[in-house]
Amino acid sequence: MYDRLIAKRRKEPPYAGRVVLFEANEGLDRIEYLIRDQGSGFDASDLEETVVPENMLAESGRGIMLMRTFMDSVRYNERGNEVTLIKHRPAEQANAGSRGRRS
Repeated sequence: MYDRLIAKRRKEPPYAGRVVLFEANEGLDRIEYLIRDQGSGFDASDLEETVVPENMLAESGRGIMLMRTFMDSVRYNERGNEVTLIKHRPAEQANAGSRGRRS
C-alpha cells in the first residue's frame, strides 16, 4: 500500500514538483547534515518518544528513532520541514585527521 501511494504521488502535484535540499558539512570534529523539503512540515514538539520497544514495529516513526539513536544532535526548524543532524567524531579521530595537514 505504501509503495502504491509513493507511485501515485510521484505523478501528481504538489508532490511531483517538490525538491529536497541536502547539505553535508564535514569537519575534523563533526559531520553535519541538513535536509529540507518543500512540504508544509510538522510540529516537531508533538513527536512522541520513539525509542521505546512498542514502537519498534510501528508503521512509521522508525526514521526518527534511528536519527535519535545514531546522531548526537537532531534539530528541527520551526516550520518542521528541515532537520539538522550532527555527529561528533571521537577526539582521537579528530586529532588523527589533523596530523599531517599543512596550514
